[in-house]
Amino acid sequence: MNRFTNYFCVENLLIFLYTFNERFKAKKTEYNIMNIKHIALFALFSILFFSCKDEIDNVKPIISIQTPTQNSSIDVVDTIHISGMITDDEEIVSIQINIVDDNNVSQSTSITINPNSDTYELNENFVISNQYLVSGKYYLLVKASDGSNETKSFTSLYISEIPKVKEGLIIFSHTDENSTNVYKLSDSLGSELILSIQDAIADATISSHNKQIYFTGKTNESISAYEFENGTSVWQKEDIYNAITDIYKGTTKMFDNYAFVSQNKSSIIGIDNDGTVRKTLYISDENLSPVKFFKFNDLVAITAQGVGGINKFATANYTSGAALTSIYSNFDVQNIIDRNNEILYLIGQKEDTLLIKSYSIYYDMIDEIISLPETNYHSSVKIGTNIAYIIANNSLYKFNFIYSSLTEVLSGIDATKIIFDEINSEIIMYSANTIYTYDFPELNLIKQVSFAETIDKIEILYNK
Repeated sequence: MNRFTNYFCVENLLIFLYTFNERFKAKKTEYNIMNIKHIALFALFSILFFSCKDEIDNVKPIISIQTPTQNSSIDVVDTIHISGMITDDEEIVSIQINIVDDNNVSQSTSITINPNSDTYELNENFVISNQYLVSGKYYLLVKASDGSNETKSFTSLYISEIPKVKEGLIIFSHTDENSTNVYKLSDSLGSELILSIQDAIADATISSHNKQIYFTGKTNESISAYEFENGTSVWQKEDIYNAITDIYKGTTKMFDNYAFVSQNKSSIIGIDNDGTVRKTLYISDENLSPVKFFKFNDLVAITAQGVGGINKFATANYTSGAALTSIYSNFDVQNIIDRNNEILYLIGQKEDTLLIKSYSIYYDMIDEIISLPETNYHSSVKIGTNIAYIIANNSLYKFNFIYSSLTEVLSGIDATKIIFDEINSEIIMYSANTIYTYDFPELNLIKQVSFAETIDKIEILYNK
């Protein structure tokens, strides 16, 4: 209700009261007390209803966006200049600007403006705060409200993601059996110590997205998170010792930006960057201890051990965490590689023999496809769709999924671990003190780096 309406309402009410009072004094003998009450109430109600009721604001703010124009193309690193005009018949209480997807879900940090005016000229610079946006169609949302009505304006944008690049290698190493050092090795800066941990490594992984290092120790039986930039401790989870088999593996992997680690009670937990447990995956057999685990879409494949060294293979549903199957594998599975949505390959060792077995997800069956006697398995990695490379003894083997063949491609190598840099198409192999880089698929040695400490594990650090 505006000031004019308020004035008109009060003025009418005063006039009515004065007039009624004068007439009542002049003709009070003509009215009985009931008539007076009825007339007064009716008159007062009429004035309040017709003169004093609130005005209803049905007018929405009008938004006119000049820039960016519809279907503009920008990069994540760009600053979006927003120009235009917002008008209303009432004061504009708030203006909110953000980037949203097709489901109207926020994809960046929004900015809010409080004009307190019925006109506002947009002249804003909006920075997309989410550097992990993938390329695709998004919308610039400008939302204006006058407190009673709201208007939304959507400007279609095609946003190109930041290219994924390799920033270096994260090296976990040691000089004695009771501590672990973590280094960042880059071409430009060389080797840089990030932090030192007073515990021997059980396993470790990194998150390029979270910018964190996750470490499980052999002595403390805990998982800890550290910042990349300065090695600051972020959080620690204890009591991940598995009492079922009296063994401690501490396997750590990253799935969907959660750090997963095997823990007690035949389960695997997923922890976010704040240290909150977000997921729990279970094994159907309570007498099994999870050792290694791998994620393939919504299926989690788990190698497990039972009392007496029994080796089993189990699966769980990633979304629900529910246990699915559990069957005997009868060998020490060290790695699991997916061929498609139906077949997994289990690679490992039984006594002195390298074994590769296939697991049918549909039939829940394991079949042996390759057996290589007098061969010690060390490490393996999948490259592309139908190939995996395996280090065994002092040789590098190529495993072809289509032909189920295993072919030696390099001999006399010193390395025992292998990883693949998908961005630069390079195979990285390392031994206790040396890192070898080969181009792919030619397998020419392009770099060799010696390291002063004993290398336990290497992970590739990307910008996202």
